[in-house]
Amino acid sequence: MAVLAQLAGSPHTTFEDLGALALAIVRRHGGPLHMVSGPITTGGFGSIPDNLRVFCGVIEHLADEGFDMFSQRPFEIALRRLFDEWTLRNPPDEYCHALLEGFYRPIYESGCIGAMHFMHGYETSKGALWEFEGCPGWRIERRVLSQEVSLAVHARLGGVVMSGR
Repeated sequence: MAVLAQLAGSPHTTFEDLGALALAIVRRHGGPLHMVSGPITTGGFGSIPDNLRVFCGVIEHLADEGFDMFSQRPFEIALRRLFDEWTLRNPPDEYCHALLEGFYRPIYESGCIGAMHFMHGYETSKGALWEFEGCPGWRIERRVLSQEVSLAVHARLGGVVMSGR
């Protein structure tokens, strides 16, 4: 993870750089992995920190149930820095497709992801909708998680309150 720390601190790092590192990790794993999709930057609980807490809680929940998970959590600091920089250079109503195309698409197109678990409320997220629509073309099985999974994680995290629901 020293490479990730170096990339995270470099002002020249791109979404594609981080995506290449994530792809190398996914490929080294060997077997089909599972991922979680849901709101992080848009939708969900109304803030990136709250969304990320619940998102990571769902990853842990599924790993506890025996699924072999890939988590982007180690990349989140660097991804957030790039996202914030992108936001400063672009209109406020524009969506950061560079994140989806540069970081996530290579992972999905690799054939290393066997299933995507969509959190309850995924439809509030532009990125999760992009992933949901893309899964068939990437040959990734779509699994929509029940509200009960979200409620169990919600309770375990101490009851983060969803906004707008």
